[in-house]
Amino acid sequence: MPFESWGVNEGMLSEPPFLEQVYQTFIERKNLLDLELRRFNKDILYCYFGMPDIIQHMFWRYIDPGHPMYDANEAPKYKGVIDQWYQKMDEVLGDAMKHIGPQDTIIVLSDHGFDTFRRAVHINSWLRDNDYLVLKDPTAMRGAPLFANVDWSKTKAYALGFGGI
Repeated sequence: MPFESWGVNEGMLSEPPFLEQVYQTFIERKNLLDLELRRFNKDILYCYFGMPDIIQHMFWRYIDPGHPMYDANEAPKYKGVIDQWYQKMDEVLGDAMKHIGPQDTIIVLSDHGFDTFRRAVHINSWLRDNDYLVLKDPTAMRGAPLFANVDWSKTKAYALGFGGI
């Protein structure tokens, strides 16, 4: 992902430069889509806009007073950001629809819905706690480079990436 979301979560980057980064990525993607739509004439054209997903991940806290990172002082400034990005995506869809014919099909797809985020599961910790992933030094819970402390001869499963076990 070309977005610096962890910098925002860790207080190293504020929302305005993050939004500018997202917007610049959006403009690049939109320009590419426009170029391809102008020269497209058959088969399949696919274009992915990840902006609604990342914007919801980063700005949901401004519309949910129960969110652990909710900030009542900042909420009025950012509570409309999610809706604004959906409006941008509606405009992209409208522009794309101008380029298709009556026999063409356009599909709008999301990889998941959205709601507040209150908890997470660290899969490797669960695998460790349930004896699927075995550490050489079980007292060292953090600090080693990726998988450096894993006893591979006794490990039955490990996770890498989102849900890749």
